[in-house]
Amino acid sequence: ASAKTIDRPVLKEVLGYCTEHKKYLDYFIVYKVDRFARANIDHHTLRKFLSAIGIRLRSATEESINNDDPSSGLMEGILASVAQYDNHQRRDRVREGMIKSFESGRFVWKGPCGYKNIEGPDGRTRLIIVEEEAYFVREAFRLAIEGIHNKTTILKKLITLGLKNRNGGKPSLQFLDKMLRNSLYISIMHSKKFNKTVKAPKEFVPSIIDEQTFYNAQEILNHNKGCKPRKRNNPDFPLRGLIHCYACNKLLTGSWSNKKRKHAYYHCRDGKC
Repeated sequence: ASAKTIDRPVLKEVLGYCTEHKKYLDYFIVYKVDRFARANIDHHTLRKFLSAIGIRLRSATEESINNDDPSSGLMEGILASVAQYDNHQRRDRVREGMIKSFESGRFVWKGPCGYKNIEGPDGRTRLIIVEEEAYFVREAFRLAIEGIHNKTTILKKLITLGLKNRNGGKPSLQFLDKMLRNSLYISIMHSKKFNKTVKAPKEFVPSIIDEQTFYNAQEILNHNKGCKPRKRNNPDFPLRGLIHCYACNKLLTGSWSNKKRKHAYYHCRDGKC
């Protein structure tokens, strides 16, 4: 059976009861076949399980399946297939509705740190900024664009300031990485599931940071990926993370002319400048 079917708590409880009391049970009665399982394979897997412990499946509203003969078996199979077809149609309609909402600029999932889902005047969900959480988002990006911290250092600083994950616990590096990579903070929604990217109207998804900050952070994070954190107050490069390239406006970094440390100099991370 599928994970969705197995994870139904009441069904698990009932099947456990059937196993424990199988000597005293003859029938497993459902209101309708489509309430038993929504996938054909799940229906027959569960039915086989019940049959193995001596319990027969019966429907309270579908008399045509309640006889132990080939015709009842055929009708039961048809009803199970219809239930699966109906479930797939319903799922597709829900998906289509979500895609249309997404394309109109509405975020159709629970908002990340810094946002809260509310119902707008039109009865549809939109995001609003939660300033207590947005503070940590802005601080994370501020530290990132300084170019002198890796993500481990940034996370430690944010935890010291009081950052929590959605469950109120200690946030992980993955939590921080998702935050720093999330374009939703500049009102750009991206969905791998739908393979779509949409610029959302501010009234549906207000920005927490500005676009320049976001894209500067992406450049620095990509450049520093896998690198060790630099010293914040390196006397050799006091302006690192503060001054920008005159050609492309990216933050300059500092280096030595060679391994023998002949002289220090600033340069753009982009070798083309």
